[in-house]
Amino acid sequence: SAAPRMRSAARAQWGWGVTGPNNGYKTFRQSDGTLMNPVLKVIDVSEHQKTIDWTKVKNSGIDGVILRIGYGYGDYRQMGDNEIPAMAYCGAWETPMTLNNTWGYSQTDESWKSPKTVIKMLIDVASKGGNLLINVGPDAKGCIPQGSAKVLRRVGDWLRKNGESIYGTTPCADSPYQLRWGGLTGRGATVYLHLLEPADTPDRIKICNIETKARRAWLLATGEELPIAQSYEPARDEYRFIVHYPQDKLDELDTVIAVEFEE
Repeated sequence: SAAPRMRSAARAQWGWGVTGPNNGYKTFRQSDGTLMNPVLKVIDVSEHQKTIDWTKVKNSGIDGVILRIGYGYGDYRQMGDNEIPAMAYCGAWETPMTLNNTWGYSQTDESWKSPKTVIKMLIDVASKGGNLLINVGPDAKGCIPQGSAKVLRRVGDWLRKNGESIYGTTPCADSPYQLRWGGLTGRGATVYLHLLEPADTPDRIKICNIETKARRAWLLATGEELPIAQSYEPARDEYRFIVHYPQDKLDELDTVIAVEFEE
């Protein structure tokens, strides 16, 4: 089977390979399977952080060390590659995510995630209190591939208008129902509604079990004020919040509606 791709910004399409039986170190191989010349020997000591003898490592003749913080060290939690937790996670954490299907640089992988997919992941991670770490691999000349740059520029344009709904936000309380239209992020008394898909009723969003009184709502990108309504349904013992939005002013990537509630 093919070797897994190298995890860092590579100068060629490299993979891991072990040079000989049980010698404990790894070398870089090029995409055709041949060893790099000169050979670089690297050892992964991540699983031995508590017992590693650094003097022995220094004198071993290897060219580099891989050390992934974990195993009780570090000040935050890194989730599995391309994995986002199902619910909010207590403490600082991040998810490392590929922008295509490859870690580092690949000459053949053009399966770039769409800008909307990246924004959707940003919302999902931010709503659970995390950070999204996107892997970008320069080519042999140190240039970011055009496909990657195109996606990142589009996401950057959206963030310039709506970054307030992502940066520095905190986890929101879980909704009792699925939000098929998108997701929620929050900052203090302000909740950001991310309209990624058409709502069940085309010109309004309804959220249940918000008992706190809302002061106002507006389109984050333009500041346009939006009409809101709140009610209580005794048959279901359910509080309801509704915000109306203009269908002709939607962002095809994600329309953000900010709602300020009483403290």
